[in-house]
Amino acid sequence: MSALPTLCAVDLRVIDGEAEPRIHDLRLAERLGFERPRAIRQLIERNLADLETYGRLPRAVATSHDGSGARPVEEYWLNEGQVVRLCTLSKTPFAAMVTKEAIDVFLAYRHGRLAPAFPLAEEILGEVRGLRVDIADLRREQKEQGAEIIFLAKRVDDLAPRRNPSEETICGAAWTAFKRYNSECPSCRGVKIVDEVGKPIRGVFNWDHFRGRECNSAEDGWPVCASCNQKLIKFEFKESRRAHFAVYQENRAQMTGPLRLTASQKRRDRGGSQGDLFG
Repeated sequence: MSALPTLCAVDLRVIDGEAEPRIHDLRLAERLGFERPRAIRQLIERNLADLETYGRLPRAVATSHDGSGARPVEEYWLNEGQVVRLCTLSKTPFAAMVTKEAIDVFLAYRHGRLAPAFPLAEEILGEVRGLRVDIADLRREQKEQGAEIIFLAKRVDDLAPRRNPSEETICGAAWTAFKRYNSECPSCRGVKIVDEVGKPIRGVFNWDHFRGRECNSAEDGWPVCASCNQKLIKFEFKESRRAHFAVYQENRAQMTGPLRLTASQKRRDRGGSQGDLFG
């Protein structure tokens, strides 16, 4: 069921002194469960002639705040017939339920059981409604961009050779986990990945190439448990661990000091046969 409250008195607004109240297009879209509430305006425009058979369809210019900044957008205010018709046209799982809500709220208004919101209250509610839709759009865009990043990362992984860290890098990472994390995984702090003397536990200790599979230095990865290593493939989880990775690197640097590689060590690193040495 749709998570937003049912249609009620605060959703009704009298436009230009008309006799009948109206409902904002985005409020109806939210209640109908539109993933992109503004998509209802495209539905309205495609069926404009049909909707205008139920009466005049007022339009207004509002301000939208999205990732590109503030910009003017056209919004619609719908009467009872237009609301009911749009519910049918939307074909969403909530259409029948919202149709009943709309009929009930307009019927209650006509029988004097409720009144539309005061102009100031409606203005405030309109601002909140617009911000809520803007936030939903930004979250959707962020999710879509995250999916694109995951795709590109996989393409890079397909092309880039996997370079394993050196034994010394692994030993240094295990020692950092032993000394600074009580032998636990720096990512989840729930699984012991090194034993009582600071050596990696086989099958539990994993090396995560946090900055890319082609990077094998101590600064580019960290020791994690097998479970976290699998989860770190996913963009959302990896982003949630970014701060933990930064803290781990600070702990490692405090224990080992800055990395100082000779030219020959750097050449071996590029070839993948050796990793960075702890200074």
